[in-house]
Amino acid sequence: MTSPSVDALLAALAHPARQALLDALRERDGQSLTELGLAVPDLGRHAVLKHVAVLEAAQLVTTTKSGRTRHCYLNPTPLVALARRWLDDYALGWGSALVELRTTAETKGLAMTPTNDQPLHRHSVIIDADPQRVWTALTQECASWYFGTTLNSSLKPGSEYTYTYPDGRIAAQGTIIAADPGQRLEMTFSPTWDEAVTKEPGFRLTWILEAQGAATLVTVEHHGLDPASETARQVGPGSLFLASNLKTWIETGHPMGR
Repeated sequence: MTSPSVDALLAALAHPARQALLDALRERDGQSLTELGLAVPDLGRHAVLKHVAVLEAAQLVTTTKSGRTRHCYLNPTPLVALARRWLDDYALGWGSALVELRTTAETKGLAMTPTNDQPLHRHSVIIDADPQRVWTALTQECASWYFGTTLNSSLKPGSEYTYTYPDGRIAAQGTIIAADPGQRLEMTFSPTWDEAVTKEPGFRLTWILEAQGAATLVTVEHHGLDPASETARQVGPGSLFLASNLKTWIETGHPMGR
């Protein structure tokens, strides 16, 4: 699997039915195929499956199975990478913040809590490097892509960790749940970067690395996160930038914003 081309992204976005499916996932992520089909009532299940397959091939949607049910998640990461062709990090950040502000104002009170152990957010990106290289960047090179922070941890399950800024302030903290080099990093995550999120409960953050030939599929998931919280409002868009920043750092050697 490789990163989608611009043509593939634009082609996937061009069909009205696929736009409706993405809009439905933007309103409520993690829907089953049956639920998602309600967004395009004129189409049968087979047609919905075909459109989801096109979106999945363009990496605009990711899917997971829970028992016999297949859940679909919006994955805007390729669109962030596409936007960066024409916008610098600061313009893109302001644009995202304004869109998020408008969306929050328009949809306040409409959020729905995921059921069972479904993640609230699930974002993926293909990185042109092997899983071990990605693991090194994920655990040892955070200052170059993770908003300037450093991960301080032994990475032993059950141990505590912090992400700290250069001046020593703690941006986030928690406990390592699992750390399998080149495969999986799972942790409890309690952000402390501002007062609004510090007072809210933490959640479970998981990074999953899967070899795709010479490349790596990187997926980040947020579990147990209240969709109506300030934490969710901040970390949702934030994880998109982190995935994109991680890819940029590994593939180009340039830290974000430079």
